[in-house]
Amino acid sequence: MSGDLVPGTALVTGASGFTGTHVCRALAAEGWKVVALVRPAGAERRRARPEPDDQTARVPVDLLDREAVRVAVIEASPDRIVHLAGLRGPAALPDLLTANVTATDHVLSAALELLRDREVRVLVPGSAAEYGDSTSGQQGRRLQEGDALQPLTAYGVSKVAQVCLAQRYHRTEGVPVYLARPFNIVGAGEPSDLVCSSLARQMVGAARASGSGQVVVNSTERVRDFTDVRDVASAYLTILHRGDAGVVYNVCTGIPRAIGEVIDILATLTGCRATVRRGAASTSGDVRSSVGDPSRINEIGWQARVPLRASLHELVDEWRVLSSSEQSSVVDVGAHQPGASLRLSVRA
Repeated sequence: MSGDLVPGTALVTGASGFTGTHVCRALAAEGWKVVALVRPAGAERRRARPEPDDQTARVPVDLLDREAVRVAVIEASPDRIVHLAGLRGPAALPDLLTANVTATDHVLSAALELLRDREVRVLVPGSAAEYGDSTSGQQGRRLQEGDALQPLTAYGVSKVAQVCLAQRYHRTEGVPVYLARPFNIVGAGEPSDLVCSSLARQMVGAARASGSGQVVVNSTERVRDFTDVRDVASAYLTILHRGDAGVVYNVCTGIPRAIGEVIDILATLTGCRATVRRGAASTSGDVRSSVGDPSRINEIGWQARVPLRASLHELVDEWRVLSSSEQSSVVDVGAHQPGASLRLSVRA
């Protein structure tokens, strides 16, 4: 954080989510008063995870209720808004647009009203799914913020629309909107349907059952760019504090990692002697390679610090606590992140 910045109030949507809990902690560590907009009581949560710390004020709000969002934002009167709430795929496009675009419109509309009385900055994260497949251009090229957006999934389409809406608020209404474009996020608390968490869960189960198992993937050669969730939280705050409004920043390491490499690391960490078998052929919307260029965000003072092995180690430790021995499990890892569609099966 800039030395002359005095922390005030930060409002976070999606505060109970995977990235949101870490963003709340990072803000609190900097001295910000954190107001977390959370799902109303009774809303479905796909996986229990720690709530933001006890210093965080929690306000239940339905982000699809424009007036409720307006009231919550005006009452909190934040200096910073981090809008993390949204829907991941696979899901129907209308549902994705409602959750990722309509809700964002409500948040930005409230921020616009707030600007009449005070300065406020708003962070809106997009997704590397906006790019599509990096192999569609020069082989092995790292994706840059100015590259064409060619999403292959409904989720990617919804995130392109979300970012376009945010840029419209910035250009035509003067809302200071700051834009991140994260690649694959990894770490403790990662949802079980994302690739690293799914692999860790199943390999922990196989190691407990017999010490060996089989992992079936469409391809171990698919390439991703993994960033630890704590580094992502740090990146978001760096963009808010030091970035330029209206400018997109990739949040990534720039390091290509094949899925086979992830499996090898997890095998070492779990003690699972897994064999790998090729599964079904590639499906529509599958992303073969997604690796970003972090040069722009590096220029404002951020770089990834947590090694992939450390992130995977924490995932393994978490699943050892959470998981009972699994005799057989099959899951689909959807293309909601550029993590593509991997069908995984571990049999003890």
